[in-house]
Amino acid sequence: MVTGKSVAVREAVRLAIAATGRRFVLGLAGPPGAGKSTLAEAIVAHARTRMGADWAAYFPMDGYHLSNAQLRRLGLEDRKGAPATFDVDGYLAMLARLAGDPPAAAYVPEYDRRLHEPVAARLLVPVAARLVVTEGNYLALDDPAWLPARRFIDTLWYIDVPDPLRESRLVSRQLKGGRDAREAREWVERSDRANGELVKLSKANADRVITPAELSLQCRLSSVPRQARRDHWHLRPRLTRRGTGHRPHLSVAGSASDTHESHASRVSKTFLVVKTFIRPSVENFT
Repeated sequence: MVTGKSVAVREAVRLAIAATGRRFVLGLAGPPGAGKSTLAEAIVAHARTRMGADWAAYFPMDGYHLSNAQLRRLGLEDRKGAPATFDVDGYLAMLARLAGDPPAAAYVPEYDRRLHEPVAARLLVPVAARLVVTEGNYLALDDPAWLPARRFIDTLWYIDVPDPLRESRLVSRQLKGGRDAREAREWVERSDRANGELVKLSKANADRVITPAELSLQCRLSSVPRQARRDHWHLRPRLTRRGTGHRPHLSVAGSASDTHESHASRVSKTFLVVKTFIRPSVENFT
């Protein structure tokens, strides 16, 4: 479960606050089933709780899925979710508009997994929103069609989880969508897996890699002695895309020590912004 106590959730809100009043666009990329929408929704919920209901908004790339009618026309029904099955120009146009901090609210679409169709104007981005969280598989892709997205994103995070966990989530998603067990597995192996392999090639383009972890190291940082935090974590500034400020880059500087073991009782499932994958127990991370 991702909550406001998660490291990445709190860090996202901190980055937006540090933007000193201008609208901040956070992008979340990663393969299907990585947990992008879960993290995005947690960030927006935490930001609204802390800063007010209109302060943050969610803008999912999945709202720009082509309709089933268009997929049938193009012969792409069996490839739904692949790059060619999105209205990339429509997504980029809205992303550019939102990044420009327009003087009017914007209505954006969302994909409905029960209808298996995008629904127009389901979500609202208020004028007052200082943080916009957009997420989608292909935001870090080097494909010429998708590359312009990065011009309008201040910070781009890549969510990285083990493939077996992702695919188990994807099978569950297909089962909930009405497929039987055989059909669900076939869809994941034929479509989602190929899309995921393509997305994984884009990981190096992200500013940060985020992995789920359950370690004593990632209990609430406020509960870890300040010196221990200093010993095990470091922040590296890097230039932002749309501005000239700096963004701290959180990475693991060492392994967990006995100092952290005493805090094991306060461990909670969370995201860690890490440079090196630490194999955790993440079965309940959704």
